[in-house]
Amino acid sequence: MKYIRMVPWLLVPLAAARAETFQVARDDTPTLRLLAVENRTDAAITSDVLVAIQNDDILRYYAADVQVSTHGAVVTLDGSVPRAAIRQRMAQVAHAVAGVSRVVNLITVQSKG
Repeated sequence: MKYIRMVPWLLVPLAAARAETFQVARDDTPTLRLLAVENRTDAAITSDVLVAIQNDDILRYYAADVQVSTHGAVVTLDGSVPRAAIRQRMAQVAHAVAGVSRVVNLITVQSKG
């Protein structure tokens, strides 16, 4: 994916004018990056959510217990995890993926044993 680097004061008017086309994200540097998110397929979004979960140091251990589906840029998470904090983190990670408009979190908290 190609990033367009801009200074923050230029970014605000552009993002406001094209909110349906771009998503603003921050990385480790103070520079903002603008991510093009239009024309993202549901399959691409689902794949990116799965990769994001696998790349998380904690969530990767629970990835096999959660199913991810996407329809119209709305991501649905389903399955079960042992703690509420993991359930919440799954939704946060999914929502941070470019192109996701909303996350429906159907994950249940169920202790194994």
